[in-house]
Amino acid sequence: MNLEAIEQKCVAYLKQVSKPLVPVENLMRHLREDEDCAGFTERELIEFLRVHELFKVIEPPRGQEDPEVIQALAEFGIPVGPRVILSTRVPTKSEIAAMIQQELGDMTDALTGAMAEAREMGDTEAEDQVLDALARTEKLKRMARDILGEGAGD
Repeated sequence: MNLEAIEQKCVAYLKQVSKPLVPVENLMRHLREDEDCAGFTERELIEFLRVHELFKVIEPPRGQEDPEVIQALAEFGIPVGPRVILSTRVPTKSEIAAMIQQELGDMTDALTGAMAEAREMGDTEAEDQVLDALARTEKLKRMARDILGEGAGD
């Protein structure tokens, strides 16, 4: 395992992504494309990143998460595992609130479109599923407001 190659590839990838907080599984997928970075596990990568000054690993609050919220995030394709960010790109609390607001807004827009499509097709079962998803999204918005302050998720 070439740690220098891993470091360089991680820095280059994390500098160019539009969303600075990257799921470790995404970074791992990127690294596996390079043979110089092969031969290590996700756990080894996390341990390497944790002790490296250029990176900050963010662990999800496992014991405090609502299982319904974890399931909802997974259903929306939002990874719930650890994430990594370059130390130089760590956002402020207001930037985090804005990012979460954007993500939840995009999710709500997509669900609203799905609801319109389900209604147009007369698919009441799909409508019910979308309504459930919208309710979970609202729960996520409330949680974001509780954690980050009143401006998050509006």
